[in-house]
Amino acid sequence: MFRIARRWLAWGRLKALVVPALVLLCVFLLYFWRLPTLTTGLSPAEDIAINASSNLQYIVDNPVNAPLRLVQLAALQLEPDNQLSARAPSVLFMISFVAMFYLLLRLWFGRLIGLLGTLILASTPWLVIISRSATPDVLLLAPLAIITLFLWLTRRTSYRNIAWLGLIVATGLSLYVPGVLWFVAAAGVYKFRDLRQIAATTNIVTRIFSILILAAILAPLVAASVKSSEIVQDLLLVPDEWQGTVGTLKSIAWSGLALVWRLPYTTDFTVGRLPLLTIVEIALAAFGSYAMWSKARRTFYGLAGIVVLSVLIAGLNSRLTLLIPAVMAVCVLAAAGLRYLYIEWNSIFPRNPLPRGFAVVLMVLVIGTHVLYGLHYALVAWPRSPATSRIYVIE
Repeated sequence: MFRIARRWLAWGRLKALVVPALVLLCVFLLYFWRLPTLTTGLSPAEDIAINASSNLQYIVDNPVNAPLRLVQLAALQLEPDNQLSARAPSVLFMISFVAMFYLLLRLWFGRLIGLLGTLILASTPWLVIISRSATPDVLLLAPLAIITLFLWLTRRTSYRNIAWLGLIVATGLSLYVPGVLWFVAAAGVYKFRDLRQIAATTNIVTRIFSILILAAILAPLVAASVKSSEIVQDLLLVPDEWQGTVGTLKSIAWSGLALVWRLPYTTDFTVGRLPLLTIVEIALAAFGSYAMWSKARRTFYGLAGIVVLSVLIAGLNSRLTLLIPAVMAVCVLAAAGLRYLYIEWNSIFPRNPLPRGFAVVLMVLVIGTHVLYGLHYALVAWPRSPATSRIYVIE
């Protein structure tokens, strides 16, 4: 009996039970705990988003952010006038993006760093609050799906046809999200040769089918864009009005400072003017930038390009939510920093398992602190802040 108990309590079995349980607990607390009741009502932005998703014809006429709006429409048909129905679609998309982020980091850095790095993104306070909102801003993480599927095609030989079709579908759906067209265009130019080589490894049926799927996905968007030039303006994130040279430069500068120092103004999704990134993310991203600059410079350029492009677009449009792709890129760098520190530590004690275990404990404590901060920020401090009380009204 005791021998059986020892087997079940062995680290391998214990890890297989405890780790998934802790991940599910984090997901529940971050995204589902008091989802419909954390605020006293809906914000004006949520009201606008819900009204835009309340009718299929509205989505057909203006299909911007259609992937989330269609899911929101279906949820509202099941439970009208329900805050859970309005907010749950954003949560589901966020969980999908978090899963993609884990796969991305696992392909790059392995299982341990992949899991800990995913918790960094998943518990970033700003993203937690946005993902619990009825607004479609969470879709700005859509480039994550494109990057992950592309990386799979460059690093794995299995399921290539399925991964290629997934890449085509993810790209087509992402083009419904404002600003993602710029990312797709830049990535297409930067990785055109790789894409051509990948496409050549798929069979002819898959290539023809992928063209038909992409055409079917984009047909409603193209049809609506022909009827209304405002849709094209929204998708390209063309500013409604020019702020002037000085005003534009100030706005771009503030967009960069909002990541690491403080916000230019309070928003629906923040506490006061606290920066969008935490000290843990900033510190780890600094180490990760050094590591990638030394070992994977092309990848570093790509991530830095996402950050710079996001800052420029957010500054030109005076919309801080457009910094979401930049936060994603910084979280990748933070995971790289975590892996760099882990490897450096192991190089000092290459054959001693005790320091290696101690390093894992330290990493878990650091990421655990980040998760606890994210929980307190998003679920305790933010709902009680004066700005949140003014924005979210009782319905």
